[in-house]
Amino acid sequence: MTPSPTPRHQTIVKNLLLIIDTFLHTHSSLGTLFFSPCDVVFSQKPPQVVVPDLVFVSKAHSAIVTEKNIQGFRTFLSRSCPRQRPPTTAG
Repeated sequence: MTPSPTPRHQTIVKNLLLIIDTFLHTHSSLGTLFFSPCDVVFSQKPPQVVVPDLVFVSKAHSAIVTEKNIQGFRTFLSRSCPRQRPPTTAG
């Protein structure tokens, strides 16, 4: 089982989402921002599906957005990966 994102990770993603979403409110003709969980399918065979933190799909590529997922990747994909914390020892 994959561990949940850390609070720091969630804060970074939230801040990015707010910044990009604010920008897109004044530039809505550019496209749409999606946030996790939202599957992005890179290929069917072999199956390659990722769940990025943020995905921007431009209006020019809006056809890749389906009812179930996003088929392929065209514009912007973000996975916030803070540096790994060193192991701690219980004391």
